[in-house]
Amino acid sequence: MSENKVVWFLNDRVLVREIRASRYVKGRTTADGAPARQTLGISAVKGYVAAIVDLWSFQKSKGLNPHPNPCGEALNGVLRGRTCSEHRRRRRFEFADRPAGTLQDGYNEAKMVDAVRFY
Repeated sequence: MSENKVVWFLNDRVLVREIRASRYVKGRTTADGAPARQTLGISAVKGYVAAIVDLWSFQKSKGLNPHPNPCGEALNGVLRGRTCSEHRRRRRFEFADRPAGTLQDGYNEAKMVDAVRFY
């Protein structure tokens, strides 16, 4: 398996794959209220890469694969780009409206102090 095939596989099949929705966590929404489209994180993508490299090393040991190691500059560029885009996505969701739906959403400071004193 060559590096070009690995990069194609990641771009075509892995990086666009959405994560499964959790039945315990509500779906996240964007600032305008639309549901957020979440794809696999960098750790899952690196898991795919590790599996491909493991397959390559097995094939190489059997003499079936003449290609060099698939971890080259193109693959590292794809992984760096994914890391940057995941960082931007996390910042966008973590700082959008964090107290929405929490105790801080409907209380001002005086009501919070009253609630703490009550309990």
